[in-house]
Amino acid sequence: LERPLSGTGVLLIVLILIIFFVSAYEIFIANSDSSLLKIASWVFLIFTALSLLSVSKTIITTFKYLPGKWSDAKIVKFGRIGVRKNLTIFRLLLEVTPAGSEVFRVETNLPVRNKNVKLIAEGNIIKVKYLQNDKKSVIPSIEELKKNPAGI
Repeated sequence: LERPLSGTGVLLIVLILIIFFVSAYEIFIANSDSSLLKIASWVFLIFTALSLLSVSKTIITTFKYLPGKWSDAKIVKFGRIGVRKNLTIFRLLLEVTPAGSEVFRVETNLPVRNKNVKLIAEGNIIKVKYLQNDKKSVIPSIEELKKNPAGI
């Protein structure tokens, strides 16, 4: 699933990058005499490199959708396609209504915490982020889920 980083995730990545660069500086540029500091720097460098590698797809998705626009999208159809621990994964058919542009339909997957499953219903409105030149790929968010006033 393509998911961008949350605000907390961005802060964590910035912290990891700072530790990565400080460790690299200590190993390759500072040339300190302390072998304990060198060993600790290598451990931090390897740990942070693996951490960054493990979330690289998410980092790329975050940058890819940075210029994207948020729009409302109505849930036309949905179906459960999987369950993992405390998440239910839905396949959604959405009708996206961009401001000043044509309405379009798109299918996407959305992981939802089990406590929020009741929020997924036909006719409900969710926010999606899409790229102007690629309307087949959207990033849905249920954080601002609104009930359809018509109750459809």
